[in-house]
Amino acid sequence: MKTIESVLITGANRGLGLEFVRQFLLQSTPPKHIFAVCRSLDSAAELKELAETNSSVGLHVIQCEITEPDEHAKLVLEVRKVVGSSGLGVLINNAGYFDKSISDLESHTRENMMKHLDVNLVTPVLITKAFAPLLQEAAQPGQDDKISVSVININGSLGTFHSNSHFNGGYPYKYSKTALNMATHCLAETLKPKGVLMMGIHPGHVRTDMGGDNGELSVEESIEGCMKIIYELNESHRGKLFDWTGKCIGY
Repeated sequence: MKTIESVLITGANRGLGLEFVRQFLLQSTPPKHIFAVCRSLDSAAELKELAETNSSVGLHVIQCEITEPDEHAKLVLEVRKVVGSSGLGVLINNAGYFDKSISDLESHTRENMMKHLDVNLVTPVLITKAFAPLLQEAAQPGQDDKISVSVININGSLGTFHSNSHFNGGYPYKYSKTALNMATHCLAETLKPKGVLMMGIHPGHVRTDMGGDNGELSVEESIEGCMKIIYELNESHRGKLFDWTGKCIGY
């Protein structure tokens, strides 16, 4: 299994993002630096507790409103101060927004559609753009058989045409995640010459605030599968969407 030197996770204060932090900490060789990004430290009690109980590990909790492009340069600078010329090994675009109530045409508004697109599409693309130089610095060209640097977009089967019917509603969420699939596919080729692999992971229908109580998976089960993929990435993953079991479900 490869070694990950540094990882940044957005939306790390709860749900899947928080579990990513936990499971990176539990690795036999955890990353030297784990950057856990959240919108507000006031709503990150569990994350701050993790940082306090793992003070010997490089867990950096950072407050940042990632939907504000003006904040991206500050975030990159904060990470660069820590990693220096080593760059950033893995970027996990996990933060997302899901309003389940929009279940018919009449409930669509410009505001709710734009919010979904902003959080679920525009922000991960612009975060990736901001961190591209740091990712490139960490890359090792010519190591395609063992990808060392990657961007992981946490997506969902609701963003695919063949598997979007298990939830009747949340239409703007589906629109935005479908667009993120296309962005992943396109930007994967843009990042290839930089030595960076981009792909998407569908974490499954998970029991979280976003997924609801009737989810099929616990956060532990979901992220355990996601971690296995991240640690075993190869060129066959580039630009594609895989589910937490390792099955390719979209391009």
